[in-house]
Amino acid sequence: MNKVKLSIFFVICIYLAIFSLNASQVIPLAEIARPIFIEAGQNNIYITDGFELKVYSNKTKKLVRKIGKKGEGPGEFRDTPLVQLLEDRILISSAGKLSFFKYDGTFMNEIKIPTRINWVKKVSNETYIGFKVVPEPDDFYITYNLLNSGF
Repeated sequence: MNKVKLSIFFVICIYLAIFSLNASQVIPLAEIARPIFIEAGQNNIYITDGFELKVYSNKTKKLVRKIGKKGEGPGEFRDTPLVQLLEDRILISSAGKLSFFKYDGTFMNEIKIPTRINWVKKVSNETYIGFKVVPEPDDFYITYNLLNSGF
């Protein structure tokens, strides 16, 4: 149920962003089924959709590539991936690990992270912030952890 709410929220945010920009054209992205996070940079739009990161050209609005899939192996994700565009690579955080990809989609490496953390965002060269959504019977809360590069 929470994933449905998040998907609806995401669609509403996109609609409001487009509407507020007075866009003259809305381009459907037929390949998107369950959007969760969105980032823009490097002349592309990056959308996490289920267990994949889908990359669209900002110019043509066409799907350029897919990165990752559900799984435990290198370049695979156990949970919804959270994307962060770094200067020279893509950082993708999912439950239990950070995965690094080149901008062309090539897998570089991964780092295991503590299980108390679902997602990580890089704040500076040596500092990360980790967070986890913790469900409760009628609600949820989010925990945050400041981490150095050694975790």
